[in-house]
Amino acid sequence: MIVNSDLLKFAEDLKNLKEIANNSNYTFLKEGICNKELVQSLFNKYNFSEVIHFAAKPYVDYLIKNYWMESPNIFKKNFKNSIFHHISTDEVYGILGDEWLFTEHIPYAPNRRYSPSKSSLDFMVRSYFHMYGLNLITANFSNNYVPKQHDKKLMSTIIRKAILGENIPIRVPEKC
Repeated sequence: MIVNSDLLKFAEDLKNLKEIANNSNYTFLKEGICNKELVQSLFNKYNFSEVIHFAAKPYVDYLIKNYWMESPNIFKKNFKNSIFHHISTDEVYGILGDEWLFTEHIPYAPNRRYSPSKSSLDFMVRSYFHMYGLNLITANFSNNYVPKQHDKKLMSTIIRKAILGENIPIRVPEKC
C-alpha cells in the first residue's frame, strides 16, 4: 500500500499521478505531514514499515520512533526491518568546487534559500539514527531527470530546449 501525502504546492501536479490514481494499492491525501494527528492516524491505519520522506519539514521521524520502537535501539517485533528513507538534496553541500563533484565527506554549506531547511532535517534525522537506532537511508540527489518533472527544473529545461533546437541556458556559479 502506498499512501502519498502532499500539499501540492510548487512543482506537484495531480495530473502526474493519473496512471496510478485508481489503483487499489494507492491513496492520495492533499494534506501536509506537519499535521501530527493526521500522520499518527495514517500510521495507525496502515501500519507502515517504510517511509519515503521528501519534505523539508519534520514530524514524521518523531512518530516513527514512537510507532516502530519500544525504546532506543529496541524495535517493536514487527518493525525490526523498518526503514526511513530520507530524500535530501545536494544543495546542502553548497556550491561545487573545482572538482565539480559532491561527496558525503564534503562539509555542509547550505547557501541557497531552500538548503538550510533540508540541512537541518538531515541533521535531525541523523540524530534519530544515532540516538534511537532508527534504520535510515539518506540520499542527497543532484539534478536528476524524471518524466513529468516540473518545467523549471534544470534537466527538464535542457532537454526541452534541445528538442526544440533552442539555446540552452548555461550559468557557471560564482564561488563563495
